Order: sequence, then structure tokens, then C-alpha cells
Amino acid sequence: MDEEVKKGYFSVLRLGFLIAAVIFVALTGVLFFISSRYQKYETVQAYITDVSSRYRTTDKGLCTEYTYMVHWFYDGKWHVSKELSEEIEPDINLSQVKVNPITQKIMMKDTGAFLVGAIAALIVAILCLIAFISLTVITKTREKEFTGENGLLGEKAALTE
Repeated sequence: MDEEVKKGYFSVLRLGFLIAAVIFVALTGVLFFISSRYQKYETVQAYITDVSSRYRTTDKGLCTEYTYMVHWFYDGKWHVSKELSEEIEPDINLSQVKVNPITQKIMMKDTGAFLVGAIAALIVAILCLIAFISLTVITKTREKEFTGENGLLGEKAALTE
């Protein structure tokens, strides 16, 4: 394969790794931001009652819709909210929820998943950056090997010496 074609492939590959690294760094920032916001939520006692389900037809076919009541203790009193969930059956063994201290809305999902996702995105970004740097070094090394002092490529450089 011609050296210029290989150089072009390496350039495209390097650009791909660089773009991927930038995207994953941005994703890391977003996930760390979301994770830090959820760190301010307070974990409180909770339980679920009155679980009911029904089948509903959607564009994707038949799905199960769950309705249930979540009871949680916050700020010295019990609160209740009616929740709706499609396809995901509520955890009847729920014992805790996280409460936003400002809005007093609850979060039943595992907020630690955002932190795990942020760390995973950071690792992928670092790997993409390492691949980008490695390809850059390989490209620059090959350019030096195939270019003589007078800037000619390959055999022409050897003939002029």
C-alpha cells in the first residue's frame, strides 16, 4: 500500500479517536455534574403500597403499565405520591428513596449509577486519547523514517545522499 494512502488512513483514524475522546470527556462532565446534584438528595425511609397493573397498547405493541403509591418520611412527616411506571415493575421491597430537599420530589433509581457511568466514560476518553497520541507518534516516526534531510521521500532520498 502506498505510504500516502497509509498516512491518510492514520489521519482519519487519529481524527476519529480525537473526536471520540472529546465526546467522552463531555459525557464525563455531564455525568459528574448529574451525580453531584444527586449527592445533595437525602436518603429517607419509604415503602410502596397499592400496586396495580394494566395492559396498554402502544406503537411498540402491548406493554404493562404499573400504578402504585410511594410513602416516604421526610421533614418530620409522611408524604405520599402516586407513581406510574411502564414495563418496570415496582420494587415492593423498597425501603428507601432519595428526596430533593428543595422540591421534595423523590428519586427511586440508583443515583450511584451516574458516578459509575462518569468513571467509565472517563476511562474510555483516556483510552481514546492514548490511541490518538500513539497514532500521532507512529505517523510522525514514519514521516521521519521516509523523509530525508532534503525532504524527499523513499528511494529518492537515498539516491541523493
